[in-house]
Amino acid sequence: MRFDSGILAHVGDVSNYPYVEEWRQLPGLLESAGYTGIWSAEHHFAWDVGVTPTPTNPLIFGAYAAALTTKLRIGQCGVNLSAHHPLRVAEDAATIDHLSHGRLDFGFMRGLNPKASSHFDPSPHVDRDHAAGSGRMMWESWEVIKKFWSGEPFSHHGEFFQLPYPFDASAIPVEFRDPAIYSDDATMVALKGIPTPYQKPIPPSWTMIDSVSSHQLAGRTGVGAVNWCVSFEAAREVWDAYRVSAREAAAAGTLPAGANSRLAMMRPTFVARTDREAEEVFRPVLNAFFPKVFGAPGLARPRMLASFEELTPELEAMDWYDFMQSKDLILVGSPETVTEKLKRYESELGIEHLIMYWSLPLLTFEHQTSSLKLFADRVMPHFADGDSRSVLEDVAAPSGVR
Repeated sequence: MRFDSGILAHVGDVSNYPYVEEWRQLPGLLESAGYTGIWSAEHHFAWDVGVTPTPTNPLIFGAYAAALTTKLRIGQCGVNLSAHHPLRVAEDAATIDHLSHGRLDFGFMRGLNPKASSHFDPSPHVDRDHAAGSGRMMWESWEVIKKFWSGEPFSHHGEFFQLPYPFDASAIPVEFRDPAIYSDDATMVALKGIPTPYQKPIPPSWTMIDSVSSHQLAGRTGVGAVNWCVSFEAAREVWDAYRVSAREAAAAGTLPAGANSRLAMMRPTFVARTDREAEEVFRPVLNAFFPKVFGAPGLARPRMLASFEELTPELEAMDWYDFMQSKDLILVGSPETVTEKLKRYESELGIEHLIMYWSLPLLTFEHQTSSLKLFADRVMPHFADGDSRSVLEDVAAPSGVR
């Protein structure tokens, strides 16, 4: 199994932001303890109680983390494609892939919050208050990035991006005009980007998603899926949907070059010496975080459940800690308890890649590092080392297992 970690975001507290000393220490700790990768999210602005003070650009942080380490893989969870132009993202991510000698895991998302992404304007045609529009823009941006990374001259004419931008090259001597880039009348008709990535044909790609439909789309397009806020049974449901879509696309020959048909799970994770010690730290954390970010239980919790699960009055009445424990949405407890939970995920769902989620209030850096060390010493040895496999490598597995 592959074990990775996010960075600690002190949700709701920007008094000491940016947390540079923590960002400096964590990559080396993870590498020395045997973790495979580090992931950084992207959040902006500090105007409400739910502010999540991560680095504002996960690619910049990733370049820094790569410079501090030699083996640690560098992930983003993810680059908010509605806040950047895809050509710039393609350049920056490929550069990091080279600087790290091929350690980039490129993760992207459509953006969590229109009140943040609406202030960045890579395309004037996007209604940023419309979730479907930002989702379509995310997938179109991803197509532009892949075209850039191909190393071939390309154009793009989509809903949000028209490339190349009109340019009259008549001032360039004819002998210097690449016919793949310029037409006979000196009009630019294609772009050709550099650098292309170090990993060929492209780095492993990931997107942060939770719904069945999003998993089906990711499976069809060869993008790895990371979910974080779904119950055990909902994880089974969305992962089965992903596997079916990926295998159908592979059978039809429609998966793109460099398809990363892999599944990963991000979970709030905390290990202490005993279950009671872990609960004493994490119960107030979850009960402070989820009401602010997700709202009333009756509205938020159904979105975390599988389509066949019912939000009973008993489940709705629970505090967030008990609800998430009851539905296996968190990995919190003693080393023995967390190992047992992970073994169930491994045997029933085929989990091979866990990313620890730390964007939470009330936790200290000492909490995080203590948990990471205890997890490495007393949980990781119960699982074989390795990276996650493509779901296409195990096509004979029954539904619900790999």
